[in-house]
Amino acid sequence: MTYKITFEPKGVYVQFSDLFTFVENYEVADKVYAYSQKNTVEYVIWDLTTVEHLVMSEFEAVSLAAIDYGAPPSLDNIKMILIAQNEAAIALIKKCIETSREMQTKCKGQE
Repeated sequence: MTYKITFEPKGVYVQFSDLFTFVENYEVADKVYAYSQKNTVEYVIWDLTTVEHLVMSEFEAVSLAAIDYGAPPSLDNIKMILIAQNEAAIALIKKCIETSREMQTKCKGQE
C-alpha cells in the first residue's frame, strides 16, 4: 500500500507515495466515498507530490473519471483538491478532468 488516508474533522487527506496505480486509487476512492456518506466532508485532498511512478493506462484514467461522475449526488458539494509535481501525474489529472467535463456535457445534452 503506497497511500495513507487521514480523516480530518471536515475533510479527508490522502497522500500517495512512490507508486500511483488504478487499483490503489480505486481503493482510496471507495473508502473516501464510504466515509463521506456517513460524515460531513467538505473537501478531499489527493496529494500526489511524492509520486514517482504512475501505473495507469489512459483507459483506466477515463474509468476513474466515470467512477467520479457516477458518485452519489450527496458528494456533489465536496471540493476535490489535487496536488502534483510529477508531469505524468499532472497529465493524468488533466485527462480525468477533461473526461469528466465531457461526460457532464453529454449527459446534460440528453436530459
